[in-house]
Amino acid sequence: MILSTIPILIVGLALLIFGRKLFWLLVAAAGFVAGWYLSGHLFPGISEQTQVIVGVVLGLLGAGLAFVAQKVAIWLGGFVAGGYLLVSLLRGVVESVAFPDWIPFIIGGILGAILLKFLFEWGLIVLTSMVGAALIIDGIGFGESLHLPVLVILSLIGIVAQARLKRKKKQE
Repeated sequence: MILSTIPILIVGLALLIFGRKLFWLLVAAAGFVAGWYLSGHLFPGISEQTQVIVGVVLGLLGAGLAFVAQKVAIWLGGFVAGGYLLVSLLRGVVESVAFPDWIPFIIGGILGAILLKFLFEWGLIVLTSMVGAALIIDGIGFGESLHLPVLVILSLIGIVAQARLKRKKKQE
């Protein structure tokens, strides 16, 4: 996991603090996480290096999509980010889940897409803060008992930081 830890921590920190300003980074991070996660689950035994490469390629495609087709990117980025976030939240609350990860991923994905579509500005702040926090937690590898409290604390730090940056921009 060393190969993927540093990029995950960097992207997580950038999303946590600057996510609202860097919408394309959310979509790129969503692409990276989707590629990295899915390649490992769809092809068991795949090397970590290949997982990272697949993640980077999908991340670059996601960033390109954010610039070319922003409306599609909002739905797609919100879906992947919301799905990842709900799976991460459940991991911190429920020790053993009786259903596969794809069920909460789809539910969280739908909620994330709707949140970004209808409450774009604040939805982006909340979603990027929480996804950034989840990425940091996954990168560091906190134990299950600390997962949820650390996620909440980091998310609140990100929301406050991004709200302050938003307020500063309005004052200028």
